[in-house]
Parts: sequence; C-alpha cells; structure tokens
Amino acid sequence: MALGFMRRHRRWLNISLGLVIAAFIILYIPAFTGSSERGAGATLVEVGPLPITVGEYQKRFVRQREMYQNLYQGRLDSEAMKRLGLEEQTLQSLIDERVLQLEARRLGISVDDDSVRDRLATASEYQIDGKFMGGDELRRRLDMQGVSVSDFEQELRNQILRERVASLVTDGVVVSPREAEDEFRKRNEQVKVEYVMSPGETLKTMVTDDEVKARFAAAKDRYAFPERRVVDYVLLDMATLQPRVSVPEAEERAYYDAHHDEFKQDEQVCASHFLVKVKATPESKEGHPDAEAKALAQKALDEVKGGADFATVAKKVSEDQGSASQGGDLRCFGRGIMVPEFENAAFALQPGQTSDLVKTQYGYHVIRVTGRHEETVPPFAQVKDRIHQTLTGQKVRALFDEQSQGMTDALRHGKALEDVAKERGFAVQKSAPLARGDVTPRQAIAFLAPQLTAGLAVLTQLNWYR
Repeated sequence: MALGFMRRHRRWLNISLGLVIAAFIILYIPAFTGSSERGAGATLVEVGPLPITVGEYQKRFVRQREMYQNLYQGRLDSEAMKRLGLEEQTLQSLIDERVLQLEARRLGISVDDDSVRDRLATASEYQIDGKFMGGDELRRRLDMQGVSVSDFEQELRNQILRERVASLVTDGVVVSPREAEDEFRKRNEQVKVEYVMSPGETLKTMVTDDEVKARFAAAKDRYAFPERRVVDYVLLDMATLQPRVSVPEAEERAYYDAHHDEFKQDEQVCASHFLVKVKATPESKEGHPDAEAKALAQKALDEVKGGADFATVAKKVSEDQGSASQGGDLRCFGRGIMVPEFENAAFALQPGQTSDLVKTQYGYHVIRVTGRHEETVPPFAQVKDRIHQTLTGQKVRALFDEQSQGMTDALRHGKALEDVAKERGFAVQKSAPLARGDVTPRQAIAFLAPQLTAGLAVLTQLNWYR
C-alpha cells in the first residue's frame, strides 16, 4: 500500500522530495515568477497523473507571500522571503495535496457537495450566534482576504479529504493515559548524574563464580520469568478480503443508472472580471465614491471595447485582490456561488461576450465569459472506476461481516481456530509472548501486529506459556 511504503521509507522519501523541489526551484521557478512568458496553464510539475500548473503555483505563491507580509506588517523584503523558503513551501504544499488526492482516489474516498455544505453549516468558524453566517457574509470575508469563492471551496474540500484519509490511520490507534504520561516524561524529564568510571578488568576480578551462584540460589524468585501467553489470531483486512470479491460491469452499470444524481455536474460558466470598489461608508478607507468608481469602471470597459486585452486591463485596474494578478480569472463556477447580480449577468452571457457595468454590493464589475458547461451527467466510462471502488468497498464490508460472524460462531461451538481459518482460507498468526500486566488489551493488539490498526477483525485463542 502506498501509505505503508511511504511510512517505511519516510526518511529517503523526504530527502528525494527535497531534492526534486530544490531542482524545480532552481531550474524553473525563477523563469516564471519574474515574467509572464509561460502560460498559466503550462504544467510545472506532475505528481503521478495529476499536474501542477504554473498559474496554480503563482496564485498560491502570491497568497503565501501576502500572508507573511501581513504577519510581519510589511517588514519582509525579497531576501527575507527567500530565507523563509517561501517558494519551496508553496511547491511542497501543492505536491502534498496531489499525493493526498491520489491516495484518496485509491481508497475510494471523495468529498461531495453535501459534505461541504454540512461543514459550512456546523463548523464554528462559519457561524454567528450559533447559526451559519450566510453566503453574503462569507463572501464578504473572503473578499476582504483576497480569496475567491472557488479557491475557498477547493481548500475546504481538501481539508475534509485530508481528515478522512487521516482517520483511516488514526481511528484504529488508541493512546492510553499511561502511554501519554510516559511520552511526556521521556521528552521533558531530565536528571543530573554524577558517576565514577572504573576499568572493566578491575570489575571482573571483584566477583567470583561461586559468589554469583550463591546469590542466585538465595534469591531465585527475583530471576523468575512471569507467566506469559501467546495469542493466535486471524486478521481480516482490505488486502485479505478484496481479492475475494468481484464487481461485474453489469452491476456497475446498474449502480450508474440508479444514481445519476450522484454524478450530475451542475451548469457552470467560466469567467473573468475586473472590479472597481465602492466605499461601504463615506468614512471607509477602501474603495471610491460611487460616481468615481462608476467612471473608472466605464473607462476600463471602453478600453476593452476598443480592443484592449481583457486580462491586461484587469491586472491594471481590478481591485479584486484574489483575481487581479491572474488577469481577473475566476475559473468556472455554478449557481449559488456569486452574489445574485453578478451571477445573473454571467449566466446571461455566451462565451466570448463581455457585460456592461454590473453593480453589486462590492462595486462595479465588468464580466467576460470564457466558457460554459451545461448541466450534464458524465458518461459511464468516465465514472466507471469510481463506481467500481464504491461497489468493491461495499462487497468487502459485507464479506467481512459474513466471515467474522461465521468464524465467531464456529469458535463459540468449540471449533479450533486453526480448523476454522483453514476452512475459510485464512492463515493463523502468532504473537510474541505477553506477560500479564505488561500491557492493556488494546495495547496488546497494537503490540501483536502494527498492521492491526488497519485491520477489520481479530479472532483469538490463548495459549499458555511459562
């Protein structure tokens, strides 16, 4: 499994990734951070089949830089930024996201729209007085941070995906209070020791063999091994059960036909815009008086109508910090994402068309639609792998329930674990000897086999050893 391999070879993987990132920073990043010769859609790095584009890197780099500038109140110059390793941090964060997406895809884990809505409705950071703050307030806060709605949504999906993948590893791990205390002492307790060193040859002559034998004979109980047990167990996990299930294509097609809503892709438009902000109040430092903002936006619109490049004008005049550096690009979005005035204008345009001035609560916008995607259901071939993973997971869980219950019932009726395992084609494994009181039952399972944290069932019989 990919996660297991990465954990076993973490040190070499970190070194290799570090070298790769350093090579890209040295050879490629200077080439596009200082110029616009490479298109934003050009591929910078590929992590498996998933590309990281130049535009994506640039957008993430600008946000990271602005975060540090705000944190240090503008006291960081370019040299200080370089010492922070901001370029390496940015690329590493994007690579980490792609690795997470690949592992989630392998495990059949995804984040649907309902999960995003549930997080927004329940997470405390999106609530006011115990209720969801509402779309308008959320957009206002994102706008103040210079973050587009689409970027925010993608980051939230990545956060939920990261939590779900991590839970596969952490849910099966239990840390007892004693273990926590031992680790705390190991990290924090210190002692001051005074000692005297004596040559080894001198010590050898201080105790004779007869004295050692007499000491042992007088206190044999001190050297006795405690009673111990060895546990025989059968482990049922994904790797063991998955080869035993199959999913015919007919079942995949039946699932596809019955779950069209699960795969439906809503209507979307792809658009760019530029914004001239209007003061929220006469005392506001940000924005312009209404008449001034309208005049500035109209002047920029006239330039576009006169043949000026839309992206160039947007970079020059737009006050939307989240998209201005990208030529106003908002990527693609569905209904319910933007404020109503903006949404209505964008969805009324056809690809290549540019709007007149659009007034919203933020100011005056000019919108250009660059593409459009009608509401569709992807063809079966496009989602076949996803369906296969879903149905395989369902069948593995059903097989687990059947096998674990069947084996448990057989053991309760007096059958030997070896016979039960052999009848069902499983192998019996043995633990190391365990002394009474050494570990708790939960710790014992983790001690027997670290892979049990990812296992589905453990059936045991105990053998006595002294």
